[in-house]
Formats: sequence, structure tokens, C-alpha cells
Amino acid sequence: MRFQTVFSWIMVSLFIVVKAFYPNNLVPFLSNEDYTHESITEEGIMQVFQELWNQSTSSFLSQNNRGPFPQQTVREIVNFINDVQRKHFNNPEWHFSNGKIMEGNHKLKRYRQLVVDLLGLPVPDYEAARKYVSYCLHLLQSFYSNTNWIELNGQTIYTDLGIPGTQLLPVAPADMDTCLSCSNQEDLDGCADNLIDNGMVLTSGYRSGIDSSGGTVKEMKIKSGKCAHGGPNISSPDQTVKGGINKETTDPRYSPHCRLHKDAALAAIDHTRYFFCDKENGLIKHIGSWKLKILLGAIKEQTLIFVIDTSPVMKGEVELIKKVIQAAVQDTMSSRTTSYKFILATVGKDVSSIQMEHYVNVFGVMKAVDNITYESQQNCHKPILQAIQKVSDVSPRSSKMIVFTDSSPDNKTLLKNEIEAKKIVIDFYLMGSCHRRITSFRENIYNRYGKDTRRRRSTFTVPLSFQQIASNSGGQIYTGSSSLNLLNIASSLDPEVKILKLDFPGGQEGFSTLTIPTDVTVTKLIIQIDGVTQLPSARLKDQLGNVLIAGTNGQTNITETDIGTTTTMEIINPKPGLYFLEKNIYIFWKVEVKAVSELDFTAQLMKSDANSYTLTEIEGRPLVGDNITILVTVSLPDNVTGVSDLVLLDEKGNTLTNSILQPYPGRKKGIYYCNVIVPSTDFQIAISGEDGTAYHFRRLHTKLICPVLVKLEILPFPNPLYTGRNFIIQYTITNLGAGITEILATFKDSQGFGVSPFNRTHQLAAGANVTDMFVLHGGPTPGITTFVTVTAEPITSGNSNFQYSTFSLTTEDPSNKTPDTTPPDCNITKVSGSCSSVTQCDCNMTLITTELEIFDIGEGIKTISYGGTGGAAVNFSYDPFIAGLVLSQGTVKAKLTADCCRVSEDITLTDWKSTSQCNVPVNPSWIPGTCTTTPPPTTTTVSMTTDSLTTDSSTTRSTSQNSQTSSSPSNSATSSPNTTAPQTGSIKTSSITSGKSTTTSSTTTKSQSSNSSDESETGLSTTWKIVIATTATAVSVAALFTGGILLRKKFTTVSPD
Repeated sequence: MRFQTVFSWIMVSLFIVVKAFYPNNLVPFLSNEDYTHESITEEGIMQVFQELWNQSTSSFLSQNNRGPFPQQTVREIVNFINDVQRKHFNNPEWHFSNGKIMEGNHKLKRYRQLVVDLLGLPVPDYEAARKYVSYCLHLLQSFYSNTNWIELNGQTIYTDLGIPGTQLLPVAPADMDTCLSCSNQEDLDGCADNLIDNGMVLTSGYRSGIDSSGGTVKEMKIKSGKCAHGGPNISSPDQTVKGGINKETTDPRYSPHCRLHKDAALAAIDHTRYFFCDKENGLIKHIGSWKLKILLGAIKEQTLIFVIDTSPVMKGEVELIKKVIQAAVQDTMSSRTTSYKFILATVGKDVSSIQMEHYVNVFGVMKAVDNITYESQQNCHKPILQAIQKVSDVSPRSSKMIVFTDSSPDNKTLLKNEIEAKKIVIDFYLMGSCHRRITSFRENIYNRYGKDTRRRRSTFTVPLSFQQIASNSGGQIYTGSSSLNLLNIASSLDPEVKILKLDFPGGQEGFSTLTIPTDVTVTKLIIQIDGVTQLPSARLKDQLGNVLIAGTNGQTNITETDIGTTTTMEIINPKPGLYFLEKNIYIFWKVEVKAVSELDFTAQLMKSDANSYTLTEIEGRPLVGDNITILVTVSLPDNVTGVSDLVLLDEKGNTLTNSILQPYPGRKKGIYYCNVIVPSTDFQIAISGEDGTAYHFRRLHTKLICPVLVKLEILPFPNPLYTGRNFIIQYTITNLGAGITEILATFKDSQGFGVSPFNRTHQLAAGANVTDMFVLHGGPTPGITTFVTVTAEPITSGNSNFQYSTFSLTTEDPSNKTPDTTPPDCNITKVSGSCSSVTQCDCNMTLITTELEIFDIGEGIKTISYGGTGGAAVNFSYDPFIAGLVLSQGTVKAKLTADCCRVSEDITLTDWKSTSQCNVPVNPSWIPGTCTTTPPPTTTTVSMTTDSLTTDSSTTRSTSQNSQTSSSPSNSATSSPNTTAPQTGSIKTSSITSGKSTTTSSTTTKSQSSNSSDESETGLSTTWKIVIATTATAVSVAALFTGGILLRKKFTTVSPD
């Protein structure tokens, strides 16, 4: 089975090596001697508990006896560590690799301080603090695996690591050689002496993809160089040498310094203890032992929520409600392992009547219950669901809610995603249903004088919305008389477990029998039978076949209560073994079997990642058909011989699949796992096995798990949520259904940091996906945590099962981060047009369009602007973007269009620390100047002389053309039309005026100008003006010449005489 579980990992194990200790022991090639982040964290926290309890309970301290060890909290921390490994697998700062030792140390300092700040708030945020504690543990543990500290100092921990005000040892600079090539990497001692002795200088292993030295690439034949990370089939940068220095495993194939694996692991364990417990540098100095115990789960924080309907009928149930609260008081006083907080909400006739208060102790909430004002008139329809939603929004994860009402909800819908995401368990105490009727004169008299009058109860049907909420949250619905429900609700604060819950149909003949296993840890067995249409007549037999009857034959430990169609049997201190419930074949029952027992289990639905070998808890709902791993942890491992089966059941209790559980490898005890294929229907999880005395036991979780056909991925965040800055939540939605589906994506955060729009709609074909984003804007105060829920819900396919992802973000002061030294940059992606043949005279006639992408790998792009002098001759545009966008989230597409009368243009880019110029070439060979490409001038002169002339208007012509001067090209708002090359001409013409011979000179010059105003006035180009003017002049000259000849002939004619 283990081979099946990790088969996909085996397929890639030859190509992948992690950058630190491996995350968990399910990695196929690890041995039981290998330490992982998971085992290091558990053993380190175990040592913390040893110091906190000062070795007062030796049985608790035994490595193989978890006892009250807070497995759930430690599992939460380990899950966050796995999440870091998965999301930041390729970021060397998170692993102290690639020489990023100072950067990793700065990150460790920052998150350590954030933990202190979160726990120093008036209301400490333990959940957020655990996440950042996990970040710190991943960093400090990775330091010992990936750097040369162990080679320099052995198992001694580096007490200056991550401590404010301290200075680390120097880190090898880029041009310092740190390693020699190994003789044989796969030999145990092949890399024993590959480190160069540079004194007390820190270095770490490098992997490919990052330029480690920044200098000239060295040939591999040179033995000196940078240390590689090491591992099979892992290419390293050219500056590294053969081998490596990682200490991740005991296998030389994966860890060249495998002989130091245990030393590195033991140092990491000791530093985990030191991180929490050192009197000078540990968290305990800043937060105290009480907060440290809560942080690590030694003292559990539990929030109890009471939602109370203020109808007149509920006034009579005040004593019941107070007794439930008193049960919590007794538990608080008798146990130092749970610290309770309370929320009390009251619900009146409308939404505006919903009131909610927080209480830090039981006395405050008890007094508040006594002071509730109840309504005088019965209202059978209350905003119960709205009250549940409102209180869920402000409740911490894993809270317990009890709703007291006799009304029906006035709204049939509820945003169940928020409740499911926070894992809030909701129980309902239902007095029944009510209806309004006309009051009699007698009742009006009673009401007038303050007498309480009970309403008639109609046949009670539990509202469907209440059933769905209880089922999806793992809660219960209690109905009927106060005495019975008081017993059940009060005991819900005890360790109550579920054994069976199913529809019990009839058989073929005789009696149908239901087998009920009871183990030695059960102190009370509760069997509830709902006859649906009639009160059931049940027969219960013990292991020997004896019929058990309540209160007779000396069986005083058995009680039986009948209410409506439901019978409840309780057996105090039942004998272990099998019990048999029999009924007539023709009768349909609904049966639920519960017990009071310390033996229970938790089940985590996990998803593996082949790239990082991580095993992280599924953030939302499982995907139909997905191959997932289910981790099962039993609460009393020493009282269990083994857990053998994991069963998936449908809502009615029918078996869907049965899988064999395997013990978790490594140093674990009481943890089992198996692989399952997620079914297409809603399911519950049950386990079975043998207790310590070989009696069969069974446990059931009745919370319905709803598989979906929508995949929702939240992409890694490159930066924290900084105060006063945007934070981009980038998501990808994939439609795994068979047809086109319209999917509504929404997001919500608890602090109101969200920036509109809060929902987006995507229409996706089968198998298609889309990536989009939502935006938060960090508030002004550091240390404020907001709980974010992103959902994706099909709205057109008929599948109402939504997908969701939840996470928390804490505002941080950006001044505390590592300075961003990388300014924004740009890449040119496309150029359209060419300036190869333009001149100074026609450069503005040709346009170049450049497309580019703008990006930033630091804190993100803040602004993009063009402030050049091109004026209207340059057009620059870019796509809208969210300030803070980094390269991993996308680029900004931009376009610049300009004429060829320029070398380049600069675009100004800024982030929060620096400004850079994105230079966009336009015409690199351009030399500014005046238009100088002018051909030689052409001059035509006509001169005529006459002896005597007479004025004749018909023979007189005069032509002139205004002189035009050339101008140099300039940038303009609009491009000029193409014109011919400049032409220059000089024409001297003679004209005959009043019989005198004169000469008139006219010079015409044409040059290109970017200003086309002259052309616009006449509608003709300048070239045509020159042609017309020249032609007119020539015609005039010809006319004058012809006229002169005619006149000459006239005056020289000889008479015939």
C-alpha cells in the first residue's frame, strides 16, 4: 500500500532533490534513520514540553508515549512548514542555499519579531503566530542542512542566528572558492573533505538556475569553485564543482555529506528547543510560559458560542441554557488543558435585533444570559441564519456553536463556505416549531399581567437548512424534552464519539440485526433509534445473546427514554464486546450510536506535491476522482493494538470504499495513512481496528465531505501584506466538469481590507482554466491579521458544491524588510516599422511602434509614466495594472509609437524604493540637424530690348512668386504628408511697361516643412505650386517673346512703292 501511495513520487525521485531536510517520512527512499522537518519539529517541541513541565511526568516525556502531547497543534505547525517548502521550493532565501545566508537570516529575524508582536496584542492572535513560528522553524532547521556550519562547529547550535542586534559570521563572497570536486559523490566518504578551509566563513550549496558567483564561468576541470548542493541528476551552475555539501539524508546518493545528517538534525532539534525556551533569546522571555503553552497547544483555547432566540417560549429554557454553560465552567475549573472564551448572540424579530457580545470568562456570559430581554409576542420566523453568519464572521477557527431556538429561519440560504472554511461545529437545540394563533381573552389577561403562556406545538419537522448546517459542520440536532436534551448537550462538552449513523432498512424475513462494537474505553453507550413514522420497538442483546431491558433483572445501568417516534437507550459502563440491535424486517429505522470515550481520531485529507515531496492538507474541498492521502491520528495510541480499515460512507451510512490503513513510517506512533480515490458523492469517514485488549472498535466522523468539480489554486505570494500597500491575490480556476460552466469567484476578508470588485464571473469549457486576481489594501497598523476566504461556485451547471480556499495575512511594516535593490525593468517584445532610409527632412513621415513588457522582481511596480519632450509626436500607453504587481504575478504590456526624428525615448518606472528608466530605441542612427539635402539652383533669364514700345494690355504679362525659406524638421502633434525633395529655382523675366525696357527678377525656393498650414490653405502641395508658378512664368515669357517679334515685324515692313 505504501508503494501505491507514493508511486507518483517514485517516478520523479530520480530527478528531484529538496533544498533542506525532506518535509515528511512518506518520501519513498528515506529510511527510519532519516530525520525530516516533521520529526525534527516534533522532537524539538517535545523537548520544549520537557522544560515546561520540568520532567514532572516521565510517562508523558517518553519518546514513544505521546500521552497529552498536542498532536493537533503540532500537526498544524508541520503543515505550515510543508506549505513553505511547497510554495517557496525554488526561492533560496527560504533555504539558506545559493549563498543567501544573510537574506535568510534577515527573514528569520523578521518573522520571529512578528510572532512576538502578534502575541503581545491585547487579544493575542495564536493562530497567525503559529504560522509564522512555522516559517521560523523551517528557516533555522534548513540552516543546519544546507550551510557549512556543522562542518565548522559540529552539533553546537548557532545562537546568534535570527537574533536581533547580532552579526553573523562573514559569508563567502562571490569570487571566493569554497569547494573541491568530490572523488566519488555516491561513496560514503567521497565528499568527506571537499570543503576548502577558508576559516570561519559561511557558505552554502548552489543549484542550477541561479548565477552563483557573478564572475567568469570556470571550467569543470578546475577543481576549485563554489560548493554544489548535491544529489542525483541535479545540474549545478558552471561555477560549482562535482559533489555537494547537503546533509538532508543518510544516503550518499542524495546527500554528499550524509555522514553529518544526524549531527545536523540533532542541532536543528536543539535549536528548535532553544528558539522557544532559552531564557535570553527564546520566545518565552517575551511572551511568558502561559502564552507559550497556548501557542503550542498544551493549553487549548476553545471559543463557545451561544445563539439564543428571544421568543417568549425560550424564556422558560433559561435554566437549561445556564446549565450548559455551567458544564463548561466545571470543565474549566477541573482541567488546566482548556481555556474557554465565550460569544453570546441574541436574535429578535429581524436582522437589526441581532446583538453580539464577547466574554473572557464564564461569569460574564452567565450574567448576560440572566439579563436577556425576551419578546412579548411570539414570532415563528427569525433571522437565525443571519445570526449564525454574523457570529461566524468574527469567530476563530474550530469554535463550537450551540443554537437555541423554537423558530424557523426566515431565510433559506446561508453562506456555508465561511462556516466550513473556519471549521466551526454547530449544534442546534430545537424546542420544536411554533405558529401564531389568535389569543383568547383569558390569554390576553395573562399577557397583560405578565403571565407566561406557552404556545401550542405543531408536529415538529427540523428545518432543512438546520439539518444541512449541522451535517456539513459535524454538529448535532437535539429535539424534545428539556431533560433529555440537557443530558445530551451537557455531555457534548465531554469526550463524546460516534460509532454508527445509518439508515437501517428491513431484511427478508424474521429480524434484521445491527452489530454495535464496544471497546474498553467506552464509559457510556448511547443508542438512539428514530422510528420515523412510529415509536420503535427495539430489542438489544449483549455478547451472550441476553436481551437487555432497562431497569429490570438487575440492569440498573440501562435507561430508556421515549419521545415522539424516537427511543434512546443508554448503558453506563458497558461490558466491552459486540452488542446486537434487532428489529422487525418491515420497519425502517434511522439509527445513531454514540459513546463517551477518550478514544477518537482525526482525519486529514492531504495532497502530495512531486516537486517538493510535501504533503499538505487540502485547503478546500477534495476534487472528484483525485488520488489523495488520508492521514489518521488516534488519540490514545497506547490503548490501540492497531487501526486496520478506513471506510468511506455515503450520507445514509452505505459503504462506498474500504481501504487498508498502514502505520506511518519513521518515529510516529498512532498515525496511519492510506490512499483513496475521491468519490463523486458526499461522504463520511470511519475507521475500525482493535483496542489494547483485542476488542473491536469503530469510530465515525459524521461531517459530510463534499467533493467538487472546480479546482481553485491560490498562487504563491511574493511579498507580505504591507501596511498602506496593495496586495494581489492571484488565483486559477479550472473546470473539471463535462460541459461549459459559468463560475462565480468571490473573496472576503475579516478586516475589510478588500478592494472592489469582490466577485468575478468566468465561463469555462470542460478542462479549461482562467487566472485572475483580487486585491487587498493593507491597513495602517502593523500586526493586524485578516482571515481571507476565496470561493469558486458553479452557477450554471446545476452543481451547487462550491470550492474554497482560506488563509490568513498579517500586516507588516515595509521598513522592516530587506531593502529592495532591484528596480523595475522592461523587455521589448515587438518592433513595427523601420527608420533605415529616412533623412532629417522627412523623418517625421515614418512612425515606429514598439511593444514592451514592464516588470519588477522586488516589491512590485508602483508607477509607469512618460515625461519626454516628444510631445504629440510620441504616443505612449500601457495596460491597467495593480500597484505592487511583481513578475511572478504578471507583467504590464505597454506600447510606444514615435516618428524617426529621435534616437530613443525613456519610460520612467518606479517601485517603493527606486526609480529606473526603460529606454526604448527608435532611430539609433539619428543625428539632429537642419534639412541640408538641397540640389543646385536653376536660373532662367530672358532679356529683350525695343526701340519704341506702346502699351497694350493684351500683350503685357507679369509673374512673381514669393520667396520661401527652408526650415529644419521638428516634432509635431501630427505627422505631415509625404512631399517631394526640395527644389530651388531662380527666374528673371523681362516685362514691357510704358514703353520702357525693365527687368524683373523672381526667385522661387521650396523646402520640406513639418508645418503643413500653407498646404491646408490652398489645398495644393508646395510641389504643385512650384510647377504651376514655373509654367505660368514660362507662358508669360513666351508671350512676351512672341509679341516682341510681331511688333518688330510691324515696324520694319517696306511699302511696295
